[in-house]
Amino acid sequence: MSCTRYVAIVIALYLPLAACGIEASSDEPIDESELDDNLEEADATLAEEEADATLPEVDTELGGDEDYLEEADAAPAASSMTYATANIGRDYGQRTQKMESAISNIGRVVGRKSGPKFIGWQEIAELDDCGDDCEIDAIQKRFKPENGWETNRPLGRRPDGHWELVKVPITSEGANDNSSTRAVFASPGWGGVSFTRFITIARYPSRNVTVLNTHFIFGAWTCERGALRRDYKKRRDYWFRAWNTLKDVVANEHDKEHNVIVTGDLNRPPERTRCNKPWFPTSLHGRSRVVGGKGIDYIFAVPAKGQRFAISGQGSIGLHIDNHKAHWVTGRFVER
Repeated sequence: MSCTRYVAIVIALYLPLAACGIEASSDEPIDESELDDNLEEADATLAEEEADATLPEVDTELGGDEDYLEEADAAPAASSMTYATANIGRDYGQRTQKMESAISNIGRVVGRKSGPKFIGWQEIAELDDCGDDCEIDAIQKRFKPENGWETNRPLGRRPDGHWELVKVPITSEGANDNSSTRAVFASPGWGGVSFTRFITIARYPSRNVTVLNTHFIFGAWTCERGALRRDYKKRRDYWFRAWNTLKDVVANEHDKEHNVIVTGDLNRPPERTRCNKPWFPTSLHGRSRVVGGKGIDYIFAVPAKGQRFAISGQGSIGLHIDNHKAHWVTGRFVER
């Protein structure tokens, strides 16, 4: 498949979506000449990234990405698993019922899927008006252990040696496994702009799948309010730190012959904008495919050697908080 054809397919699947984040930086616009100079430097950085990028592998058995969804009849529901990504956001203020309703809606849609289910959450306990515990409490209330659900929110260690609860927990049901969960540092905190970013890693041995969940810094690839932010270089540095860490974690899990699923809000859309040169999200790994999500929200599948991921369904779930929807994909890893 040509790169042009691949980009056309990606753009068709992913429409622009406004990002969300913690903002205390100046939004004062810069003049057009300064913006163009900044973008020339940004393009040079991106050119280096693209030179090292691995283009996505085309699965010739499926006839290319356009045939990837035709596996619906070939993947029995009982052998499939469902993966979801959900950024809860925080613009609900004190209306906790609105947040609880969004979480309940995710449970209603994902919960009725047959087979094991996995949900990667983002923005849990990020300056919510209802406090640090309201969202995780709502998740645990809706996805109860007595009903077979398990929510793992590990501690992550910062470079300064201090530990904190991550804001990207993973909920699962029906994995029939004693999962192991840990967190890896992705990028530093930045006062008034970004929390410390981590990657949550949940391993499910009997399913031979590792689920990763993450959330990257906001504002590195957006021309919000018509101007590239003055601090874009630092934001992009933090973004690339997280991206390279995610690539390393995926490669490490794949080298162990594990199937890998990645859920998360990467705060970078795939399509070109004035402040975001086209890129290949599947440069995440040589075997990675985007199998779900939209805009800046992604679900990747990275099949182990000799495996492929067969999709049997996809969809989105309205949350009515911020500009995000939750997204899910049902499928299974099968032998090639």
